[in-house]
Amino acid sequence: MQYRRTQEGWENLPQKNVDFGGGLERIAMAVQQKQDIFLTDNFYPIVKKLEQLSGQKYGQSQESTRAIRILVDHLRAASLLAMDGVLPSNKDQGYALRRFLRRMVRFGKNQLHLENISDALFDSVLDSIGWLYPELTKQQPTILKIFNEEEKRFANTLSRAQKQVKLT
Repeated sequence: MQYRRTQEGWENLPQKNVDFGGGLERIAMAVQQKQDIFLTDNFYPIVKKLEQLSGQKYGQSQESTRAIRILVDHLRAASLLAMDGVLPSNKDQGYALRRFLRRMVRFGKNQLHLENISDALFDSVLDSIGWLYPELTKQQPTILKIFNEEEKRFANTLSRAQKQVKLT
């Protein structure tokens, strides 16, 4: 941002590139006249799919709404990271991807009683942002394979942990 509009025309701002807090989601929310970013067209196809799969409505309860928000946000972020070539790991961006996927699986399973979350939801990610990121559609099989493998690894980790807890 460099200029401010006045009655006389445009004038330079005293401080350039001021962040006014209007990120993409906030601007979309304002333009679409929504009170919640998860009800905008960038998120709602995934929300709607989660409602169908879980039988719970967005906004119905604080717990289910929180879980839906986490799944929607994490799945979008994880999908874009994977599209850019990031793989789940214990370092850097790979660690962020792993954490996104595992938290998504945990909330999906514990709060919404869902399994195979990536398989069930990835098409809705394409519905919401695939037009903007065509590479996401091209890489769908690879991304789903990566996500499914990480979900299985996490399920094994949880299973081993439960056995350990029962032994002690």
